[in-house]
Amino acid sequence: AEIERDGIRSSVTLPLESAPLLWYRIPYQLAFAGLSLLILLRSPQSRQAKNFAMGSFAMMILLAPFETASREIVYASKTLFTLIGGLAVGLMVHWASAFPAEVAPRDRPSPALAWGTGGFWYVAQAMRVLGLPGAVSLTRGADLLTVVALLGALWWNYRRADPVGRRRVKWVVLGFYATCAPLLVAFL
Repeated sequence: AEIERDGIRSSVTLPLESAPLLWYRIPYQLAFAGLSLLILLRSPQSRQAKNFAMGSFAMMILLAPFETASREIVYASKTLFTLIGGLAVGLMVHWASAFPAEVAPRDRPSPALAWGTGGFWYVAQAMRVLGLPGAVSLTRGADLLTVVALLGALWWNYRRADPVGRRRVKWVVLGFYATCAPLLVAFL
């Protein structure tokens, strides 16, 4: 950083600082990995189980930054975050749009919801990387849209499912709460 005070210019090098709680995402990641593996092992031939595993593993990569003292690793982590983010978001919303199987395909949310949400995430990240005005608000909006699209697709399908499908959606929502509990504890 270059500072000018009273007509005198001086340069200051600002050190990279690590996050105060480097480990806070690990319990969440482990819980989500365990849930994904359990679902995959329980239903190895199920398309829905495979879609969920792909989406959740992509989200785990997205949510696992490497914030270290090494500038190269930080940049590599941020690059991976930026490249995989919209795909991970799209895969998770796509999975939610197709769950449970008991909903007729014509009654499901459009696939455009999933890929539009992922595309909006990429637009927000591009604005952030380019340093455009309003980028921070837009990235927060993209995060909010992701949650709303995910929960909205599950709610939409819950309303159109038969009793067995409704019970499956309830278990999935309970699973999401169980995987998010460690993250909430770490934040507290």
